[in-house]
Amino acid sequence: MGTNQCARVVREVLKNRFIYIHATDVFGQPVVESPHSMCVDSNRFEIFGASDCWQRGYRTAPFVEVDTKAVERWTLFLSSNANE
Repeated sequence: MGTNQCARVVREVLKNRFIYIHATDVFGQPVVESPHSMCVDSNRFEIFGASDCWQRGYRTAPFVEVDTKAVERWTLFLSSNANE
């Protein structure tokens, strides 16, 4: 995805009130900052829990918790500049 493009990452109806978002810029730097982190695989983006990441061979990635208010469809807009 390039700049100013949309991505539909969840195609099915949301079943959970809270979702977790991880986003990086073109340089691999996190776009979102959060106290929440989860373990992800370096080769294929898949979540493997939230503790002892390095010991289990995974890297830690920041995730933002989003309260969707239990709606079935949710749109989130990300910006690299808080003033946009």
